Amino acid sequence: MSRGGLSTPFDLLYLSCLYADSMLSYVTTTPEEKDSLLGTPNPRASFVATFIDRMQDSLNSDIIAVVG
Repeated sequence: MSRGGLSTPFDLLYLSCLYADSMLSYVTTTPEEKDSLLGTPNPRASFVATFIDRMQDSLNSDIIAVVG
């Protein structure tokens, strides 16, 4: 069966989706975080910037744990 040229997603893409979903769930269930995010002039940009920082921190800690 043809999947239209789709390939298996990379592990990093899968982990990125898990992190984004986890962060979105946290923000939407924590009233203080939700109010803080929605109080910014551009909530999407704030979410993306925070997400990128968290991903970089997570990747750096994973690298340190492996290299050790």
